[in-house]
Amino acid sequence: MLLTNVNLKRISDFHGHVCPNLVIGCRASQLALDTLDLDQSSQETLSVTAENQTSAIDAIQYMTGCTLGNQHLRVRDLGKHKYIFVLNQSNRAVIVNLKQMEFSGESTYFVLERKLRDNQATMEDIHKIQSLLDQWVSWLFSLSDQELFHVAETTSIPPGINLSSRYVRCSHCQDLVEDSKAENIHGVLVCYPCSRLLSCKSGSSAWQ
Repeated sequence: MLLTNVNLKRISDFHGHVCPNLVIGCRASQLALDTLDLDQSSQETLSVTAENQTSAIDAIQYMTGCTLGNQHLRVRDLGKHKYIFVLNQSNRAVIVNLKQMEFSGESTYFVLERKLRDNQATMEDIHKIQSLLDQWVSWLFSLSDQELFHVAETTSIPPGINLSSRYVRCSHCQDLVEDSKAENIHGVLVCYPCSRLLSCKSGSSAWQ
């Protein structure tokens, strides 16, 4: 497939391949940047909250410069193609939410994908999967922003950036954990997974 979108070509090089979720992340980011009128000369800083953990995240990181590492990207894996882009200084925000729609070859694709995952796919199946992905990507680009997304401008308090934290040792599993992420259970600090484990147990038996 010939990629006519320059941003998508660069993002696919960064991500490793092109796929529908990557296109959605690319389109959502560009729409948000255009809506917020954010350009290279702006003194604003941007923060993004994404409600899924798909390939779209790589597109958002590339398009906006908001990454998990610089903590301007927050990921809440709720399985939704919903993204909140916030200008931190002016406290303006835009929510971009994917509309319900179905690519005509979607059901066939997921049947073939399941065969591939179960190591039952033939070479013909693999070629068909790639063909369907190319068609899916082209279809997504054929849709207008209005057809693809619900968009709402709003105001929002931007998420704070966590500063570097000291590490403490979890009293249960002995792993190191940032003290800001540790929880106090019965007077001792434990990491989040251990706190969930211990909450299922009773009193002192949890420490045996």
